[in-house]
Amino acid sequence: KIRSFLGSGALLPGKMQAEIETAHTVREEEGQGARSSSAGRMARLGVTGHFGAITYGLSYRNAGKEFLVAPDQGKREVWGEWQAKMIRVRNTLTEVWTNVDRDPSRPQVRHMQERLSVFVAPPTWGEASLSYGRGLLSSNMLAQGVTLMRNQSHLLEGAYTFSDSKWSGRLSSTYTTTSDQLNSGQETKGFIHALTGTLRPVEGMTLVPII
Repeated sequence: KIRSFLGSGALLPGKMQAEIETAHTVREEEGQGARSSSAGRMARLGVTGHFGAITYGLSYRNAGKEFLVAPDQGKREVWGEWQAKMIRVRNTLTEVWTNVDRDPSRPQVRHMQERLSVFVAPPTWGEASLSYGRGLLSSNMLAQGVTLMRNQSHLLEGAYTFSDSKWSGRLSSTYTTTSDQLNSGQETKGFIHALTGTLRPVEGMTLVPII
């Protein structure tokens, strides 16, 4: 059983919105109203606002391993977006980590990523985008038998998104490089090409082909 609280409101009238959520699992065998350990707790905070052509936001979420959605994971993110006519620029900084209870018997993995994207959406056409991202994947806590990890990555992606009343699709091509900082910078390169779509032939039915 999960008990939760969700609240939202305006911090600045018409300019900033905030939402907060807390939840905890209740073990019935421990008696009515008994709370679980930190493994069964979740906290979430989100703030969005705008100033002229700029929209910004921040979010934080920390969930123990007993939750079904993104369990045993923490995440914080800050983003900003500027838009003028058909051009939109968005910058995002994200950090994700596991083992939120810092159990010494298990490793903790952290992934930090920064991404800058430029979107162009001419009228009556789809939206084209070009993105650059860089990240660092590392293990901060070492359990017995776990190897230390520190990988740095770079990403360059071009994509085109299109849609209609009964279908939508996205075509993308991504180039990535990953270097192992603990093994003389050993580098791995890769290309990913993808075509994804959503088809709605009749009401109540959705098909999602992926190539």
